[in-house]
Amino acid sequence: STPGPSHTSAMAVECFVIGHGSLGGGGCRMPKRERKPAVTMQLSANRRSFLVFAAAGIASQWTNPVASRAAGSALSDAEKQRAIEDFERVTELQDIAFDYTNKGEFQRAERIWTRLLNLDESNAATWSNRGNCRTSQGRFDEAVQDFTRAIELAENEPDPYLGRGVAYEGLGRFEDAMRDDQTANEKSIARYGMEDPVAWNNLGNAQAGSGRWKEAKSSYHKAALLNPDYVFAVANEALAAYQLGDDASSIRTMKFLVRKYPNFADMHG
Repeated sequence: STPGPSHTSAMAVECFVIGHGSLGGGGCRMPKRERKPAVTMQLSANRRSFLVFAAAGIASQWTNPVASRAAGSALSDAEKQRAIEDFERVTELQDIAFDYTNKGEFQRAERIWTRLLNLDESNAATWSNRGNCRTSQGRFDEAVQDFTRAIELAENEPDPYLGRGVAYEGLGRFEDAMRDDQTANEKSIARYGMEDPVAWNNLGNAQAGSGRWKEAKSSYHKAALLNPDYVFAVANEALAAYQLGDDASSIRTMKFLVRKYPNFADMHG
């Protein structure tokens, strides 16, 4: 079959994006100014440098020579072996959780992340990934709690802000969502030296949710400029143009997307 549009951001690892609302079916069947905003679910949207802490953090008490000396003992062969086994087990559990996520089995993935949190409650990536699973199940209040804990543990990482923004959006707290999306972009600039197209797209979703379609269109356009392959931003911009009465531009973009991605159901509506 013909592949659909890419679901990954340029900077994401083990990440995919699922569109809901204006990207979740229905296309242009709804009348103008009554379209529901998109809610972009960030599932496991954690960059590699953030993810590895989930495994490394749990084994660090055995592998960190400074911590070992502080405890007054040298690493024995048995401790080294245990560290290796702990690391391998945690990595295996992460892989299982992501596999469940990619299959849409979010409850099973959540249980794995909870197991990892029982091993190490100080790991921000694990909290963030469990929050993603809870968001995907519509449990937005619980997701907000997980993302907030991740932010407390890693306040300079962009991804927990993105995740919490999506959860806020699900709760209809669009101002809070916009604030988190903007913060995520600022953190991305500070940490990675680049703006995040996902943050701009999510900002557009929150703006659309509050009826600010002109601002939403601008945010979607910015996301598409940052990553021309981020097709959901292009599609969202077309839908925002439709809301603003620019039918010609909107239909032109939709036709282009249908030609390029024949299985892109939203654009067939």
